[in-house]
Parts: sequence; structure tokens; C-alpha cells
Amino acid sequence: MFSNMKTRTKLACSFGVIVVLFFVIAAVTTLRIHAINERIVDIVDDRAVKVSLATDMDQSANQQARFIRNALIGYKDAEEVRSSLERVEKVEVESTETLAKLAKLEKMSNTPVGLKLFTAMVDARGRRCARRRTRIWTPSTCSPSPRAS
Repeated sequence: MFSNMKTRTKLACSFGVIVVLFFVIAAVTTLRIHAINERIVDIVDDRAVKVSLATDMDQSANQQARFIRNALIGYKDAEEVRSSLERVEKVEVESTETLAKLAKLEKMSNTPVGLKLFTAMVDARGRRCARRRTRIWTPSTCSPSPRAS
């Protein structure tokens, strides 16, 4: 087939095939970059925000737990207990935005697994607040659900 073609025609066909391959590679690359961009947008706009909200709430809970621990460790020193419980209450008052974060996180939960994890987190928070209310004191801002406020 190629034996009776002129060299000029063979070169033109080869160049044409290379140009077509170039356009195919460019199209596939564009599609892949678009898919990567969609995944990055999902990570930055959805998942990172959820992780940040959950981390903020976790750090607040850990801070409160440390202050409660300090109050329990220093139970013989009334000043230490008072100081620690005041710090717990201060953190609780400062974290009143936790309910807003919970509401925002609930709106952002868009998968069944995400909703299940959110429900488990809210239930655990409710149990923790209930235990703390009955054992130490009753803070005004600790509620088990973002809908309760």
C-alpha cells in the first residue's frame, strides 16, 4: 500500500497522523485536568471545611476536658478547682459558636455515611454535656443538638 506512494505523500500522511495523535493527547489531558480540578474543588470547598469545623469543636472539647481534669486533680486546693472550672466555663462561653458550627456541619453533610457520623458526633456531645451537667455544674450553652438552641 505504501510502496507505490510518493515520499511527499508518505510524509504528509505521517505528519497528519502525528497531528491527530497530538489533538487526542491534548483532549485527554484537558479532560484529566478538569477531573483533577473538580476533585480539588471538592476537597477545598467541602471536605477541608468539614475537617476544620470538626477540629475546632474537638479542640474546644479537649480544652474543657483538660480544665475539668485539672479541677479533679487539684480537688484539695479550692482555688485550683475554682480557677479550672472558671476556665471551663470561659471556654464554653467562647465556644457558643459550636452550635452554629454544628448547624453548618449538618447542612454540609451530603452522604448517608456523613449524616450517620454527624448524628453519632451530636449524640456523643449530648451525652458528654449531660454527664458534665450532672457531675459538675450546669452550663447554659451546652446543648446536645444544634436545633435545641
